[in-house]
Amino acid sequence: MLIEKIESAGSLDRADTLRFRNYLWILLGVVLVSHLLIWGIIRDNAGVFIEKDSPSYLAPADALFQEGRFNTEPESNIPETLRTPGYPAWLAGVYLLFGKSIDALIFSQTALFLGTLVLLYFLAENMFGCRAAFLAVVFLALDPSSLSYTFKILTETLATFLALGLAYAIFKFFETSRWNVFGFIAGLILALATLVRPTFYYFLPVLLIIIMVFLVREKVERNKIVAALLMIALPMVLLVGGWQWRNLEKAGVFQITTIRGWVLYLGKGSQVYEDLHKVGWLEAEAALQQKLIQKYPEWPSLSWRQRDAIYTAEGKKIIFEHPWLSIKGQIRHMGYFFFAPGTTSSFFRMFEPEFEIENFKWFDKWSYFRDLLTDHPVFLLALIFGAGYLLSIYTLLMAWIVSSWRNRELLFWKGTHITFFLLVLYIATLSSMGSGIDRYRVVVMPLLCLYAGAGSSAFFNGLRMLWLRRKTLNNLPES
Repeated sequence: MLIEKIESAGSLDRADTLRFRNYLWILLGVVLVSHLLIWGIIRDNAGVFIEKDSPSYLAPADALFQEGRFNTEPESNIPETLRTPGYPAWLAGVYLLFGKSIDALIFSQTALFLGTLVLLYFLAENMFGCRAAFLAVVFLALDPSSLSYTFKILTETLATFLALGLAYAIFKFFETSRWNVFGFIAGLILALATLVRPTFYYFLPVLLIIIMVFLVREKVERNKIVAALLMIALPMVLLVGGWQWRNLEKAGVFQITTIRGWVLYLGKGSQVYEDLHKVGWLEAEAALQQKLIQKYPEWPSLSWRQRDAIYTAEGKKIIFEHPWLSIKGQIRHMGYFFFAPGTTSSFFRMFEPEFEIENFKWFDKWSYFRDLLTDHPVFLLALIFGAGYLLSIYTLLMAWIVSSWRNRELLFWKGTHITFFLLVLYIATLSSMGSGIDRYRVVVMPLLCLYAGAGSSAFFNGLRMLWLRRKTLNNLPES
């Protein structure tokens, strides 16, 4: 009798798994059709696919495609050091396979997004079951930011796929004892992600520390711990280190990118300038750039190495002179990272390339809403949807945390959840600048949706228990 019950439960689980996987393929079809419909609406205006940073990826991709050399642009003979080679190489690969066209690039990113949905489903299914996995995929498919940046020639879609691949490899590392295999895979994906988005660069030591603590707690032999850590670090040393060595030989800078000083000065520096002079982000960025040109008249003739040194020095000077404003700006922009609605200007520029509107004002929201209601009512409705979407995601995420709180083993499960949390926090910390807003959150949205899917059952079970309790109390006889 017991054997029959066990076999029956197993068959039910298999039936659920097959059913939800069928739902997944249907959902993927719906997502594909919707993307094709949007593409059909906007394809006649190629400008909708191009953002401010897009040309800096397209030009080296053209050079790589036409000449096989990673230069700033075709026939320039100037080595590209501002952008890492990952995304331009992807673009050049698409050109090689499907011809040089914007449409081919957009289709490739739609394929990447579909791949991200599939990857998210199987990761969530392994961690939380098929129902939570399907809901996680639904949540990500509804994310306005992920949708809009799939149609932009920017790194977000590729970086998101790699970030989720990294999370999957880390999960398998903790789940199995094949530490060297999945450690190497995690290190390889982290290296590739770093070559696409340099912000991944400093996550390696964080990952190594977490893995080391886990293996020590598992009482693994010291030589096996060292071997696992080396397998994780090896791809980063070979691929990212090799790229840095190339930059040293070609441009005299042993850096992954010469954008580092630029980010410090025009990124973090602009946050300080915003608060000091009560101006917008773009105005702050333009003012700082103008100050630099006035201070260094020879600026146009300087090499990237010299410019990077000046950017770095001037950026550090601003931060050290205004430490409180630097901290305040960082905290504020991390708030934007997590809570800015995804239906910002970039979403509407899918349909109208010239669309631009002032960023959401958290501290002056009522006047902001009043102005939008008068001038941009459709944008206001989209903004409300984006805010409601995020509220739902974070509510369900918290539901998972609360439901898991009493089960320490579930809450921390071999360090997996801690690693994912630190990855999200790391990306938020390094990416929080005013010009990004929802853009940089795209990279970690699959992880947020993963836990929202897991929390959905806990949330609805909690509502059901409250309803049953209320029903029971109402049915009690009066004393």
